[in-house]
Amino acid sequence: MTMLATITPPRYLYLTTKQLVHWANAHYADNPSYVRFFQEQSDLGKFIILDSGKIPIAHVVHYADMMSVKEIVVSYEPFNKTETVARATETFLLCAVQRETYQTLQGLRPSFMLVPQGVTPYDWLRCAHELISLFLKIRTSYPVLVPKELTLGLTQEFVDRLTKDECALVISSLTHFRRAYRTNAHLLNWAGSSSPLENYPFRSVSSTYPFDLAMRSLAVEQRKPVDIMQRTLTLSEQDAVRSYVTLFNKKLKNLHPITA
Repeated sequence: MTMLATITPPRYLYLTTKQLVHWANAHYADNPSYVRFFQEQSDLGKFIILDSGKIPIAHVVHYADMMSVKEIVVSYEPFNKTETVARATETFLLCAVQRETYQTLQGLRPSFMLVPQGVTPYDWLRCAHELISLFLKIRTSYPVLVPKELTLGLTQEFVDRLTKDECALVISSLTHFRRAYRTNAHLLNWAGSSSPLENYPFRSVSSTYPFDLAMRSLAVEQRKPVDIMQRTLTLSEQDAVRSYVTLFNKKLKNLHPITA
């Protein structure tokens, strides 16, 4: 079963309490009520994923510990292979040399999500190979830092640029990585629409789509995108978000679980 993690505005976290997976953003983690929500959800056995964004890794790990996070998304630069690999390399090296960060990770034992990037599918594939090699080297040198299997993230923005044949290449590569390295897969910023990747058994997807749909009428009326992180929702829009979260969770349950 593929699980949905809704990317949620801080003030509306209560709309997603029934989810099994939650997507937290380190950018908002200086807000005590934001942190407390994910602490409580983690205590209930929910799987919390923390997106690093561009926050320094020492702060990210501190927030992850406060929220009892299960997985940390390593910072990446969209469509930029070189910068993405550089950030991942710096992240793991800093985790190894910063004593407090190292000790926190030793106790927390999260998994890590690396998000390959590139302009073409071949750039993406090379980036994926470099990130996996980096992960395996860190696991050999510092097994305490990465005690769990790697998750590979794939962004919807990258997928949207691919042809049908290029999508097939990405799917084949994800399947190979899963079998060769036991990687999990996560689709970031899922748009809710059909695509050649929809039937790939992602462990989880993250998306703002329930909020996007709830506010679609306003976006049409204003003839411009609506900032879901800033917009105040009406009661009917809040009910719509709950309905869409339920709808997409049911839709994703029809996908098959990842198997070796």
